Amino acid sequence: MKKLPSNIRTIFPALASNLNDIDSGEAGHEDLQSLKSRRKRMWLIGALSFMAMEDLSEKVKETEKRNRFLSTETSMFEKYLEDKLHASGSGVSNESSSVFGSQTVAKSQPPSPAPFAPGIIGVARKVSNLTTEQKLLVARYYIMALKEELKLSKKTSQHFIALNLALLENYNETLAEIPLERRELEMEFGILVKENGKIPFLRKWQKYVATKDTKRESLICLIKLRNISLVNKIKKQIMIKKYRDEVDPIEFYSKWTEKKTLIEEIHSLNKQKSRLRRALVPIERYTYEKKQELENDVKQGEEFRQRILRENHSLVYLLNKQQNDEVGEKYEKVKNERLKALYENYRVPSILEYIILVKDNKEWRELIEKWKQKAQCQQF
Repeated sequence: MKKLPSNIRTIFPALASNLNDIDSGEAGHEDLQSLKSRRKRMWLIGALSFMAMEDLSEKVKETEKRNRFLSTETSMFEKYLEDKLHASGSGVSNESSSVFGSQTVAKSQPPSPAPFAPGIIGVARKVSNLTTEQKLLVARYYIMALKEELKLSKKTSQHFIALNLALLENYNETLAEIPLERRELEMEFGILVKENGKIPFLRKWQKYVATKDTKRESLICLIKLRNISLVNKIKKQIMIKKYRDEVDPIEFYSKWTEKKTLIEEIHSLNKQKSRLRRALVPIERYTYEKKQELENDVKQGEEFRQRILRENHSLVYLLNKQQNDEVGEKYEKVKNERLKALYENYRVPSILEYIILVKDNKEWRELIEKWKQKAQCQQF
């Protein structure tokens, strides 16, 4: 709520005190008012859910009629006040014809001690003591307060009408679905019910009910998603309206046109991007073919390298084998020479040498047996 000028508050001290209380209370009780309005809306929704369609339609008609009556009454009251003010201010000089009056006039006029009525703006009871300028100020402020009250009543009535229309639409949808479900039930189970009054196929019935439940749940999910999208759209429109109210209209529409131009530029850039992508397709195909050729060449080179490694390995193996064969040949040659020398220098041993050799072998065998027995004892 806007504050009045200082001269008005000096002329009307009681009115100024009331307005100061209203200004200070609006900031402090803003959350309380929002909570009260929210509780009232919740109570209205709960009450509307238990009302019949006829009562809801009557309520809607009454609220629309009341809104029309309030709008006509406000316009008539404004016209009446303007006529009265023009008639009373015809003899006033041009110097004192301003809306708020000068500081000298405000200081010359004494403050009115008359009490104020507890209305919307607290209009004084003794209006005859006021000047034409003061009457004009009071009337204009009263008109402004009445307009605000009319806006609030319109908002509440529109909200109430929207709730009623939503409930009526829901009722109409349910009423339209009931005969369809009845026809489906009659088509599925009508013959069986007519024959003996019972439904023997319980599984079929359960399947039918389950499919109906799943359809209903999917429909509820779709409605919830639609409601979320609508809420987001409404929030967006509210933000746009707030921005339009707060910002200068010229600046707002300049931003709006700038946004449209940016969207067009984005579309043009997307088109250019798609065109470049189409132009890149043959280049990508050519690069892919070249990549495949290079990969094949790399594979062939790897095969050649593995083949060379195998050949080197086999060559090293053959060289090592040749060296081993040469060493073996040398060893066999030396061995053969030795055997040849032994064969050439061989002589038959005597009987004494043979007896000594047998005796030594026997002693060595006994010593080996003793060591074997000692090893077995140590193992145990």
